[in-house]
Amino acid sequence: MKVKRGLLILTAVIVSSAISFKGEVPIKVIGTMEYGVDLAFGRRVVSSGHTDNHLNIHAVDANRDTRYAAVRDDNAFFYIDLGGVERVGKVVIDWEAAYASEYLLQMSMDAVTWTTVATVTKTNSEMDEIVFPEWVETQFVKFQGVRRALEYGYSFYSFEVYGPKSLGVGGDVIYASSFENASELPAAAILDDKAHTRWASTQNDNEGLIFDFKAPVTFDLIKVRWEVSFARIFKIYKHTETSDTSPAREADGWEYLTGTEAGLGEVDTFKLKTAATSRYVKVELIQRETSEATKKTGRYPWESTFSIYSFDIYKESELRAVRVGHPMEFSKNSPAWVAMSNITLHDEGLILAPHGYPIAADGVVTNMESIADGNIPGFESYATYNPAVIYDEDNDIFHMIYRSELPDNYATYFGTRYELGHMSTLSYAYSYDGIHYTRGANNPIAWPTIAEEHGGGLEDPRIFKIKNDPRRGGLTTYYITYTMYDYSITREGMIYTHDFITFNKVGRLAPDYNEAYKSGTFVTDPEGNAIKISDPRPGKFGEVYMIYMKDGGYTRIGFTNDVTRIEASDIIDIDTSSFGPNDIEKLTKGNESCMALTNIYGADDQDIYLMYGGGVLSDANIQYQQPNASGWFYALGVLKTTQSNPFELTNVTLDLDEPTMYPTDTNKIDYGLFNKCMFADTMLRHNNKWYFYYGAGDMYVGLATARGDFSAGAATFTLSGTNLEIATLALNKRYANDKSDYEIEFVIEGHHLNGDILFAPIKKTYNVPHFSKLPLGKYANGIPLNHTIDLTDALFSGDYYLSAYVINKNTAEVINLTSYYLVITPTITHRAR
Repeated sequence: MKVKRGLLILTAVIVSSAISFKGEVPIKVIGTMEYGVDLAFGRRVVSSGHTDNHLNIHAVDANRDTRYAAVRDDNAFFYIDLGGVERVGKVVIDWEAAYASEYLLQMSMDAVTWTTVATVTKTNSEMDEIVFPEWVETQFVKFQGVRRALEYGYSFYSFEVYGPKSLGVGGDVIYASSFENASELPAAAILDDKAHTRWASTQNDNEGLIFDFKAPVTFDLIKVRWEVSFARIFKIYKHTETSDTSPAREADGWEYLTGTEAGLGEVDTFKLKTAATSRYVKVELIQRETSEATKKTGRYPWESTFSIYSFDIYKESELRAVRVGHPMEFSKNSPAWVAMSNITLHDEGLILAPHGYPIAADGVVTNMESIADGNIPGFESYATYNPAVIYDEDNDIFHMIYRSELPDNYATYFGTRYELGHMSTLSYAYSYDGIHYTRGANNPIAWPTIAEEHGGGLEDPRIFKIKNDPRRGGLTTYYITYTMYDYSITREGMIYTHDFITFNKVGRLAPDYNEAYKSGTFVTDPEGNAIKISDPRPGKFGEVYMIYMKDGGYTRIGFTNDVTRIEASDIIDIDTSSFGPNDIEKLTKGNESCMALTNIYGADDQDIYLMYGGGVLSDANIQYQQPNASGWFYALGVLKTTQSNPFELTNVTLDLDEPTMYPTDTNKIDYGLFNKCMFADTMLRHNNKWYFYYGAGDMYVGLATARGDFSAGAATFTLSGTNLEIATLALNKRYANDKSDYEIEFVIEGHHLNGDILFAPIKKTYNVPHFSKLPLGKYANGIPLNHTIDLTDALFSGDYYLSAYVINKNTAEVINLTSYYLVITPTITHRAR
């Protein structure tokens, strides 16, 4: 069970570093840029503290009667998460009397490394308009105070951010299936180029919209900007008709473009693989949803509407943009033993999200007898998370078992818990690419049937396989461990299957063990095969399977030859067994086990990699060390033990690496049943790629990935005087007994803002030895890659940008994130309102 420690605070000071800037300059003529809606409206904000009731969100509410007022601090800051990557052409700050006499405008892709794109000095409280000569691609936009004009804290009525105008503006909404209020919330608001106007349907699923753009429009990017009532499931279509005779909703000729079954509101972004051309576009709105915070106000999805501020379409190739920094990277440049480093989140968002409404279970799901046949209305309406995934090479398919859950109260989500309130079941999904999953037809595949599962049900699945399983007639067998929870004690259960059609529930894994045990993860190789190890217990011989079972107050390890049963005498409680001074429980108390891998670099690799999750890692203050994650969070860490001594770390200083991944202040995926929560269940290597599946916010399934055989963090740019140093580390992590060198090139390119080449690409070749040949071996972070540029060269007298990346010299494949350094001169004007 997760225990929340501390409070979520979105006002902690964030350390930022300006990468590059140019000062304020006289007004100059800029090419025409047509602006769209205010991208900052209603978005998530992080800032220094506020005074009185002048909250940071008041700067993005489109209300001139409200304002943000910061605490009295010259270094106060305020930044907005635009909800995804956007192109920004203009920023407008509408000041109250307490203006800044000097401040920085900064942009970032990760809210960690900031690029200063304007330095503003002023002598009055007039409105500031900062206009860029090119679109700038970013996700975060920040005001960073330098000097206050008055004794009071900085105060502004609005902080507005503008991107390009949608190609749909000027079109008509020719069909809306219903209206909540046609006069106040008209369908035309969706295409009116105003951020704060909206359309809303009646309180029904399966609503629809049709847009007429007046002529065929070519686009490859779609952004849907939602009010708090959004669509969990929706689909977008184009039509072949080009005349003024508009197609009806049910007409033939509609062609599916894109959509999602995991919409999460705020801003949903779709990049089409190929550009579409259409005059008419249809949106089918299938299932309504509201956020967890909205539910707590009593606004439930089945009593809500679909509500859209704007439906924007763009042609990306016609919106050339310069970039800043690089996307968020986790576990950057970690040592080789950590296995997965320089991790990036899947850029399409969620993999799975809840479907259905819990109200369907009200009065139907009443007790164990009512669900005996597995027909459970609303079984996955509250949460779908804790994904256990394995790859089936015989059928070239990924199998996922995930936790599906009802809320405490089926009618109100919160409040009095029903007899089977907060009940979890297990469900199945499959994928052919490891990214896009389809739910199985017969979900849930396992549900409470015995007393140990009464109430809380079946939680926290993990999966592994045994090929040619001698206990199952030589068939490949997939085993699923899970936590049984009856609201009083947790126990580990077991299910197995050969085909993911028929599932066999075994029952308790250790029926004679009376203490709590949960989150069981058998030690496997990176492909999910269970691995037998030499029994490490004193006086024991032979090979055994081993399972870690770790929760907030204990770490227990079980040993067995039959993965469906562990004897009580074969379970060791590390906390009471005193195997050594560096035992796992002593260092990571308060956390849960996620997964345990061995043989990462080959059969001779005897180390065990154990991932765990918790609200306080080995360092109780660690959550305060992440610049884009203030306050409490539930994060992930890793430690290394060995097959010969799986009970403790060999070296406390070197065998602990945390946080491996953590929730950030503004990532909407990390907010749900538990805000700022990230809990991993599967780390799988397939085709030289790590697939890292995790539960996000204890409500959704998320995915992160990393390269298997090589890692290099996105390059950093460090300005020292007039010299710019560009650097990173390269780590050769080839596996399966391949220890050959990795031949790479470190490439640096320079361009003018219009894309013209500033200088010929700089390419530096390196032969990167295998980590095992480096002095630190598995503890090595890599060899340095670097290059220094003298910025006094006349080449760098104007605006420009640099990019740096690493390629595999033999294949020319880019094998790390490209990082950008931008120097740009905006036009800054101060004007009366």
